[in-house]
Amino acid sequence: PKGHFRDLVERLVEELGVDVVLVGGEEDVPYVKGFVDELACSDGVADLTGKLKLPELVELLKRSALYVGNDSSILHLAVALGVPTVSFFGPETPDLYGPLGDAHKVFYADLPCSPCLAAYNFKSSDCEDNICLERIGVEEVFDACRQMLAEGG
Repeated sequence: PKGHFRDLVERLVEELGVDVVLVGGEEDVPYVKGFVDELACSDGVADLTGKLKLPELVELLKRSALYVGNDSSILHLAVALGVPTVSFFGPETPDLYGPLGDAHKVFYADLPCSPCLAAYNFKSSDCEDNICLERIGVEEVFDACRQMLAEGG
């Protein structure tokens, strides 16, 4: 959820002093702009959403201490490049698609309605209630980020 991402970015910048780079495809630009405009802190945040080609994204990820984001192609690219990750799964299950290993922390609400999407069998959903992601708290995600960054991730 947009408010969760905004709050997490603010805490990472203000409390941990990390630089945050926002990435995504062109289709993500309106969503990201929506919460970037609401950020209390603009120093330490670079919005590169919709601006990077794949080779540039790969180079950025290689230099990243941590990737934080939803289940997406960028998450899986970060995992393949050996970048530690903190990821969120809601409509899809991490049992099939989640990163494995100690360098990755996965958040999943495990509700009875999830997974409501499944790429492997083309299961789709018109669910507009993202409670599966709303239930993942900013505090627990921030704590995971802090721990992984402290461990050198």
